Amino acid sequence: MGVAIDVFERGYAVHTWNIPVSLITRRLLDEVTVIQAFYGPTILFTKLCFFILYYRLFSPSKVMRYLIYFGVAFNVVFYLIYVFLYAFLCSSKAQSCASELKTLGLATSAINVGDDFYILSIPLAAISNLQLPPKKKLGLLAIFFTGFLACLCSIVSLYFRVVLSREKDDVWNAVPVIVLGTVEFNIGIICACLPTLPALFRRANFSRKTGNKSSYEAKNGTSANARSGAGAVDGG
Repeated sequence: MGVAIDVFERGYAVHTWNIPVSLITRRLLDEVTVIQAFYGPTILFTKLCFFILYYRLFSPSKVMRYLIYFGVAFNVVFYLIYVFLYAFLCSSKAQSCASELKTLGLATSAINVGDDFYILSIPLAAISNLQLPPKKKLGLLAIFFTGFLACLCSIVSLYFRVVLSREKDDVWNAVPVIVLGTVEFNIGIICACLPTLPALFRRANFSRKTGNKSSYEAKNGTSANARSGAGAVDGG
């Protein structure tokens, strides 16, 4: 995110014909390369967090395990291919590199949309079959359904990828793609952490109650000792 902000400050959020030549520096190009190169691995590890969470929650189900194994294998292979293609795509064709990277980004974004909905469907299908009170079931569904925001980001990102591939104003049209990509994996991280929040709040509430109880007992113990001491003096 910090690299993206720096790229925007260095002139990547204006139209191509409004950028002074002095702003097209080696650092700007290197930062854009870093954003593109790390997109795949960042999304991959975010999605692996979901599959690890799903495995902890739904591993007793054989069908869920197979769905999780397939998802992990597909994403690892897919994003390894992405990194390989990105690393070697322009090695021998420097002039056509930009157009080929646009095609790679468009294909990746299209597959990413379907992959996001696949990840979203796993917990929804599993939770709907759980024997839980309706209130708890709706709460769990609401937590995982927040992942739909990530799906929405990937759909909108695909639209702007299409715009980027068709038009020539790259530095302007790439801005929503970068922003939406950043928002997407941040939403993914938040959604992967949401199911653990109830346990965290319960632990924090328990610690607070334990601390209050200890303070109360210590206070009462001190008062009792003072009264006992005062009684002993009076008796003497």
